[in-house]
Amino acid sequence: MGPDMKLERLSCSKRLERLCDYLDKELPPAARKAVAAHRRSCLPCADILASLKRTIRLLKTLRNGPQAPAAAGRERKAVLAERILSASRASNRRRKD
Repeated sequence: MGPDMKLERLSCSKRLERLCDYLDKELPPAARKAVAAHRRSCLPCADILASLKRTIRLLKTLRNGPQAPAAAGRERKAVLAERILSASRASNRRRKD
């Protein structure tokens, strides 16, 4: 996908993937610039990025605590995925309004 691909045209899952790649600094420089410019002008994507950053910060604090059983880790991942999808759906609804 080229760096000029508009985030608005992507499906929720692809948009989320792109924003995660942006946070992980896994995008090429031109694509990073495109996402950075987009997030400055798109409140829904800025909200999703802020939520992802908070989630990452919270998960890092969990990593430093006692080890949880594997099932708890799967539950956290499921909750995280649901929160991200909910934020994405809310962003889509706001954009339609």
